Amino acid sequence: MAVLLRIIDGPQAGSSHELREGQRVILGRGDRADFRILDSWASRTHCAVTYRPEGVIVEDLNTKNGTYVNGKQVDRARLPDGSLVQVGTTTVQVLVQATRRTVLAPSGLPLRSRVWRVALAIAAVVGVVAVMVLGIMLLLSQGKGGGSFFGGATPRATLQITSEPVGATVFIDEEVRGVTPFDAENNVVEVPLGEHALRVWKAGYEVYRASLNITSRNPAPIHVVLRTAERGTLVITSKPDGASVHLDGDYRGNTPLRLEDLEAQTYSLRVSKVNFADWQQEVTVKPRQEVAIEVPLGRREVGFYEAELRKDPNNVAYRAEVAHLYLLEHKVEQCMAHLSAAIEAVIGERDTSKPEPYAARLLQLLAKMYFNDHFSYGDAAFVEATRARIDLLLAEEAGKHTDSSFVLSAAQSLYKRAGTSVAEKAAAYEAKAKGAPGELSHTLTAVGFLILAHEHARAEALLQAACAAVPNDPKPWLALGRFHLGAKRRGVTGAREKAIEALNAALQRCKTEEEKAEARRLLGQATG
Repeated sequence: MAVLLRIIDGPQAGSSHELREGQRVILGRGDRADFRILDSWASRTHCAVTYRPEGVIVEDLNTKNGTYVNGKQVDRARLPDGSLVQVGTTTVQVLVQATRRTVLAPSGLPLRSRVWRVALAIAAVVGVVAVMVLGIMLLLSQGKGGGSFFGGATPRATLQITSEPVGATVFIDEEVRGVTPFDAENNVVEVPLGEHALRVWKAGYEVYRASLNITSRNPAPIHVVLRTAERGTLVITSKPDGASVHLDGDYRGNTPLRLEDLEAQTYSLRVSKVNFADWQQEVTVKPRQEVAIEVPLGRREVGFYEAELRKDPNNVAYRAEVAHLYLLEHKVEQCMAHLSAAIEAVIGERDTSKPEPYAARLLQLLAKMYFNDHFSYGDAAFVEATRARIDLLLAEEAGKHTDSSFVLSAAQSLYKRAGTSVAEKAAAYEAKAKGAPGELSHTLTAVGFLILAHEHARAEALLQAACAAVPNDPKPWLALGRFHLGAKRRGVTGAREKAIEALNAALQRCKTEEEKAEARRLLGQATG
């Protein structure tokens, strides 16, 4: 047996595709389809028809407009012979055909076989004659009194059903009877006299329903005028534009985009653009109305900012945004690295943010991070750990830029809101540093806060103690050199010579080229 898929209504009426047992055919308008349906209402891969030993099966492939079998929407259904499958506005009829068989010629059969075949043929002729006689008697009996030869056949009527437009599927008592027109030249629909439910359906039109009371064998013709289904328009814009628009999973174009002639229903709308987070929500198209959707693709992804910063490393606005995104991902070290670079650009007056410098907003971002304000990025323990890292960051920047007004204003505003002060922070970390002179992180943090609190003598004492505690480590010597460079800028007598001495000591202890380069850079400032 073979199965023929034949288009009986739609843009390709008359086209067909043969399906053998064990085969699976995809119907749709895309290149991946085995049976191309050139219909704009069809999805690229609309449905699959499989010929299995137990029968022919159709499966909808998550389409927007759905797959219908004999007028009912299905996800998966069995297809008896003659079934009508609706794909968009195209109707495909499923026909199960007998395969051709080779029959041996009578001359090639043994005599006994020929005798049996002749006998069977005679019996068949006799049977046909008997059936014809019986049929004539039935007709005669119905013509006399409306009964039957056996006394009880129900009279039947022939319906003529046409529609505007043609090609609509007709259901009588929820049983598919074919596609319009039904008239003397096309199809014949016979029904018993009595009450019947009529349903006429065509994709893109409203369903027509009526009750029929058939009282004669030749009722008046039925003409159905289908009304176009109510439709609307969807207008999608985005900031920035050029974003891809997907409606119920199907790509429809790029913004700004106007989609007309849409069915009035609710759709899943997704708007996406490279290096931006996807925007998705349900939208409802209203009949005879235009619905405008403005999509703010406001949150760029980390990849966008990292790529832009490789081209423009001093853009403080981008540094702040990517630091924010890293904190949301709990990547604290990456967050602090970008904040440090942002502060360095502000202090060095290298900020390239547009349309104006970003220093004031950077202070606001630091406050949001410190107090978990306006956006939530973690639980209480994570927020506390992040505060400690921001303390360390400000202290390090104060140690590197001992006269920075930006770092001082940031620290003062944060700690005032927290109910403490720079001096109290300095005292707390100074106590930790004195308790463990060899723990450089405590010492360097305390020195930064002491510098911010203008306690320069205490800061110098801590650094000298750290140099003595870990004499072979270049870090305390580099910090001491930076401290004296700050004093030099403030005009302190003898600070230049002390800076050169400390930095030369650091250079002798440096083990990496990066450390040596930093020591030489600072020496250049001291001797210049």
